[in-house]
Amino acid sequence: MKIRVKAIVNPAAGSGSSLHRWPEVNEIVSRITKDVSFTTSPGHATLLAAEAVSEGFDGIIIAGGDGTINEVVQAVAESDVIIAPLSAGTGSDFMRSLGMPDARQILDSLASGIFTRVDTGLIETANAKRRFLNIMEAGFGAEVMRYVNSHRRSRRAFNTGVIRSLWKLESYEITIRHGNTVQNLESVEIVVANGRYFGGGMLASPGSSLVDGLLDIHIVGGMGRIELISKLGKLKNGTYISDRKVTTCHLSDLYLEGTAPVEADGENIGSLPVRVRSVPHSLNIAGKIPESQDRE
Repeated sequence: MKIRVKAIVNPAAGSGSSLHRWPEVNEIVSRITKDVSFTTSPGHATLLAAEAVSEGFDGIIIAGGDGTINEVVQAVAESDVIIAPLSAGTGSDFMRSLGMPDARQILDSLASGIFTRVDTGLIETANAKRRFLNIMEAGFGAEVMRYVNSHRRSRRAFNTGVIRSLWKLESYEITIRHGNTVQNLESVEIVVANGRYFGGGMLASPGSSLVDGLLDIHIVGGMGRIELISKLGKLKNGTYISDRKVTTCHLSDLYLEGTAPVEADGENIGSLPVRVRSVPHSLNIAGKIPESQDRE
């Protein structure tokens, strides 16, 4: 039986490269569906995906970056819809976590009904809920994204955001609650990871799995500007997690209190406090993820 598929294209993704690449990608996509919608504003992909779910589509092709994928996930998580993300953004961090499959592999899997159920992270604030696939950050990284998201997203904007955030670096007093355990600590950055990458290819959480029902928490202790600068290279290749000032744990549910800003999958979502939890096997992704992702 042929599946019903909708394609959602963000023409602004990758500083416009998504639209530039669309004719090439559409050659493959058009073999599966002619139902294509282009986003026109932030949040539009969520609305289009919600319509596709309500209209009974079986799959959604996403031609966009991490932000577009994140918007679609808000509407399709815990449904039967299969998403087929195609790498078209500036960072493509979620695609890196998937092992960077090419468009043909993903779309062939979608057409054949081959998919993997992966976990999502769920963030709950006092008045809202938001999903993430890759990384949530509290602290320094969220400050960086505040700058990036207030400018045109690009590698240059990201680098400038890092420099500006380092200049006004601060440590935050944060309380972490999980089960009956309460930890009060000082931190410049807390990474809550479902996937492995953030910031356009930085290996934020090298051991994370998309299918184990756990979040990997990396707590970067309080430190000064010079010390953090000296460790940025370790953040890029993931070796920072072995630093004496970094603590790692694996949890399915935690509550963070404090005043640090928060971002998830590149989207700023306010400040602490937040509750974060893993929702196991809550999203269908076309294809099979690499065996190294399976820690179950």
